[in-house]
Amino acid sequence: MAISTIWRKRWLDSLLLVVDLLWLVIIYLASELAIWGLSRALAMAGLEFFASILGMLLVFSSMTVAGRLCRSYDKFYNEQIRSNVINFINAHLGVGFAIPIVMMNRNDGLDGGQIARILGTFVLTNVVSWTAVFLLPLLVLTGIRTLQSWAAWHSPAFPRQPNQATVALCYGIRSSRLGSDSWPTSPETDESLYPSQPTSLETEPAGTRSRESPTWNVFAANCPSLLALCGIFALGLPVALGTKDERLLDGLVMLFIWITAVRLQRAFRDSSLLRFTTQVKGVLATLANPVLATTLLMVAYTRGKAAAIRGRSLSQVLATFSSGTPLYALWTSSITRIPISGNPSGWFGAGDAALSLLECGILTWGFKLYECRSQLFTLAGVLTVVFSVAAAAGNVFLSVMVGRAIGLDGPKALAFAARCTTLALARPAIHSVGGNAMVNATLVVGNGILGQLMYPFVLDKLGVRPAPRSESDRGVSSSETLVEMENSAQPSRDKMEEILWQEDDGQGDGALTVAAGVAIGVNGAAMGVSYLYETKSRAAPYAALSMTIFGVMTVVFTTVDPFKSFVMRVASS
Repeated sequence: MAISTIWRKRWLDSLLLVVDLLWLVIIYLASELAIWGLSRALAMAGLEFFASILGMLLVFSSMTVAGRLCRSYDKFYNEQIRSNVINFINAHLGVGFAIPIVMMNRNDGLDGGQIARILGTFVLTNVVSWTAVFLLPLLVLTGIRTLQSWAAWHSPAFPRQPNQATVALCYGIRSSRLGSDSWPTSPETDESLYPSQPTSLETEPAGTRSRESPTWNVFAANCPSLLALCGIFALGLPVALGTKDERLLDGLVMLFIWITAVRLQRAFRDSSLLRFTTQVKGVLATLANPVLATTLLMVAYTRGKAAAIRGRSLSQVLATFSSGTPLYALWTSSITRIPISGNPSGWFGAGDAALSLLECGILTWGFKLYECRSQLFTLAGVLTVVFSVAAAAGNVFLSVMVGRAIGLDGPKALAFAARCTTLALARPAIHSVGGNAMVNATLVVGNGILGQLMYPFVLDKLGVRPAPRSESDRGVSSSETLVEMENSAQPSRDKMEEILWQEDDGQGDGALTVAAGVAIGVNGAAMGVSYLYETKSRAAPYAALSMTIFGVMTVVFTTVDPFKSFVMRVASS
């Protein structure tokens, strides 16, 4: 390849990267503006904290209607938005999960006895919650599936023509041939459930760079980390020393740590190191979790910064890093000229920027729900809502009871009322009942990190794996299988049961997949949903739906009487 052609390709790749970054900025600003507008609309009822969740549901609804009215909308979304931006945001919103742990101050420390009781409550509630929330959907859906299979087999009409609408509704089988009343799924939407090629915002596979020089390949693969590292010394430090404003420095350090952690984990996972012992390699790759690495290194950075700068306490360093004020609240304050309680100067630090990306990511999950809408418009989707409401009630009331029984005082026991609710909703829930916010933040992030360490092993053992690429590649859908059955004169019972009971093979979502999604959405919250989407798991949409309903109902049970009064009585007993 000629040198001019190589450099032309490099410039083109760089230009495409800039375009993708512009799309990212547009999506981020549009999401934040939407959250701001929704927060103003909800302010009259004092429900501003629901803005990101409501935004996710509105995005999902509007995208579904648009896709229904305009068939070409799917193609535009998949080519211009999904692969380049939405997946990128989902892959990197995890940087916000580290902030609550980083913001912990030694003044918030607990003695040994309190820590032991909190750990005991944490372990007990997790064991009970994970087990119950997984087994309940599994048993109910398995029972329904058994009854439907029995009824279908014994129906007089079964040998002639199976009821396609019933099959699709009860078992989540995706079909675009069930009639005008069904929700069609385009090939592009089906494709979104399967592993896709890396986008221009990600590292290209080695095979596509075979004609490039090794030096350029290394530079291209590590360009984001190198740019962040150079930015620390070229921009961050000079600005901090010259203006005493350390936000740019903090942001570049956090960006460098996060991107490097993500790259190292991916590189190790794809490398030939320890290939002879896949189990050990899997354990090490899981322990190299970017959220965990970013949390530990940012804790070390802030503590080291406080120790290195004379006259600066850790509290001052943390206050510079994050004020804990959402971006929409700062915009509202600047327009209304009403100072924010606890942050009258309207400070917005690097940690606040990371949390705003998390809010943006939750809203953009509406796009991910749209991609998997055919899974949600089923009986499994409806039951996911029911299971999530039941899980929220059980968690709010029973977790507080367990905490009190183990010996926690009222505020610390109340922290468990929202022990696994997403951060945006946990704050108002805990504030309403007077729980310990620091303990709650630790529980939320601790649950998320623990889940991310366990998902690769547990999901693999359960058999809940990403949807196979081969099914999409050969263009075979479950609707075609059903049509083949319909055209067959005498479909066999084995063939019918194979379709009804199929699990995670592209033909439908079984009880195991739905149960795993509900359990992860309830207990793993945003970190769990992010992991499932990143790994292209078919359990992801159920996890996103259960996380949303569980979080909303947790706030309801902790802010609305008579539920609020009952929880507070339990904590004071």
